[in-house]
Amino acid sequence: MLLLGTEAGFAAANAELKDKRGETPLYCTPEAFQFSGEQLFDLVRRWADANRSQVPRIDAAPMHSALLYALEDAFPCSK
Repeated sequence: MLLLGTEAGFAAANAELKDKRGETPLYCTPEAFQFSGEQLFDLVRRWADANRSQVPRIDAAPMHSALLYALEDAFPCSK
């Protein structure tokens, strides 16, 4: 539930950036895409596994930061 709530907050920030400010969102998922908690957990786990050698203390990173970095990597926005 924590991951879903955090992603919902990021989605709200994305809507503000894109629709009201005309700026590039934090990450760009396909239109009307909905995450499950399991998908978000798997996304963060895979991102942490892939980046552990570059950032040895990655397991101590705040969950919300790890989720944002994972979403940005998985769903980049074209500029």
